Amino acid sequence: MANSVLLRSPHESLAPFVSHYWLSLDRLTPTYTALPDGCIDIVIEATDSAARAWVYGTTTRRTDIPVMPRRHYLGIRFKPGQGRHFVPVSARELTDHHARVDDVTGFSLDRIAERVTSETVFSELDAVLAAWTAQRPPRPHKVDAAIRAIDALPGNARIDLIAKEIGVSRRQLERLFLDQVGVSPKQYAMFERCHRVLRRLTGRSRTSLADAALAAGYADQSHMTRELVRLTGETPTRLSRRDVAFLQDLSL
Repeated sequence: MANSVLLRSPHESLAPFVSHYWLSLDRLTPTYTALPDGCIDIVIEATDSAARAWVYGTTTRRTDIPVMPRRHYLGIRFKPGQGRHFVPVSARELTDHHARVDDVTGFSLDRIAERVTSETVFSELDAVLAAWTAQRPPRPHKVDAAIRAIDALPGNARIDLIAKEIGVSRRQLERLFLDQVGVSPKQYAMFERCHRVLRRLTGRSRTSLADAALAAGYADQSHMTRELVRLTGETPTRLSRRDVAFLQDLSL
């Protein structure tokens, strides 16, 4: 990324639902490049005199999101399937789309938007989200167990077996994922596999392309290449050289 980005973990009470917060001040680069990941995000854009906020659903393809120069951007990244506790609309309505926060959430981010550059902005985010969950305690959902199963077996997850394990039909599981994650379980498994190999290709412990493909659950290196190009727009070789950065690079 061309700008310094601050990353913060949420309060431990919110950790089951929120992946992390991020803050980019005086943004210079013209876009954020987002990859499919099954996550819902809230993004606040602020200047010294005004602010706007949107909810972004998961994408199903690489998406370049335009940003305005010299603006501040504050983000909340919810874990897959966990945005439901804060954004009370079907996740499928937001897939490859975004909406104004005021249109789809019940809590206000006005105070947060006014204090984006404050040293206390992350703790204030904690307070807003904690107050919301105190009034509406999060409830477990069968989709949570299915997500954990897919995360544990990326690329090798048998969707029919996972459905059986959690006591639903495959068709029911498809509907649950579309409503709570925004994509099908097969798509989510593909996204998770993609991110697993990206972490191997761009992390400190580099690995060969063939080994990365095998570890991530691809049939072979050619299979990995086709899927990465489709989802990221980049070849594994370029990704391994760190010639491109994605919004998902903003992780703790």
